[in-house]
Amino acid sequence: MKTGWREAFLFQAASDYGICKFLSKERKPDCHWLHCLQMTTEKLAKSALCNPHQLECPRKTHKRFVKFMRTVMNDPRIQRRYGLDKKPFCEMVRCLLPIAQEIENLSPDLSTGPNPEYPWKAGSDVYVPVNYRFPEITVHRADNFNRLLKFLDVCFEVYV
Repeated sequence: MKTGWREAFLFQAASDYGICKFLSKERKPDCHWLHCLQMTTEKLAKSALCNPHQLECPRKTHKRFVKFMRTVMNDPRIQRRYGLDKKPFCEMVRCLLPIAQEIENLSPDLSTGPNPEYPWKAGSDVYVPVNYRFPEITVHRADNFNRLLKFLDVCFEVYV
């Protein structure tokens, strides 16, 4: 199927998101669903921030999700889907920004420490993602995770 970059990133993000939700429900190691979550948010953001007529692949970077979140504050389609006025909607998105930054920082390219994809060294120890619980990530907290999932669900409803 021939498609543009915007649609390609969006379709792959939707697929990654399905796997992320499955892995988080199945109580698989945190590294697997966190990796899928990081990939989901990165590709969703690239899709939304991509020019619809862009012929070249967008610049390769993992720093997109926080920028996307700030852009979404001005998207009336997502705001309407939430059923919130602009001010409470923007406040809700602002509350998710620290979580968005944590997820963006999970990319091995942006992290010198814990990341869900590759082993890393801290001091004289080498850590393996599959054996690590990622205690520094607040997305583990049920309220944060549920708010983020609701936000992503709404984004996919609007954009797909």
